[in-house]
Amino acid sequence: GFSTAAHLVRKVADAAGVQPPSVTYRLDAAHNDPLERLGLEINTGGSYPGLLKFAHALETANDFILIREFNLAAGENGMLSLRLVADLYLTP
Repeated sequence: GFSTAAHLVRKVADAAGVQPPSVTYRLDAAHNDPLERLGLEINTGGSYPGLLKFAHALETANDFILIREFNLAAGENGMLSLRLVADLYLTP
C-alpha cells in the first residue's frame, strides 16, 4: 500500500509540474472494515494551476482516494504551498 501511494503521488506531482511532495503515512489497522485505510499528509508547492491540477488528478485517480483537507498558503518567491490530507483505501 505504501509503495502504491508513493508511486501515485510522485506520478501526479510530475504530471502537474509541482515540487516533489513530502508525504507522511498513517495506516489505520484498528478497524475491521472490508478496506484498509492509509492516511496521507502531502505537502508540496507550486503555481496555483499546478497545485489544482495535482489535487484534481489525485481526486480522479483510479485508486479509491478521499481528500479530507486542502489548504493553500503563500509560499516563497510568489509560489503557493499546499497541504493536503487524504485517505487511500486498500484491499487487505
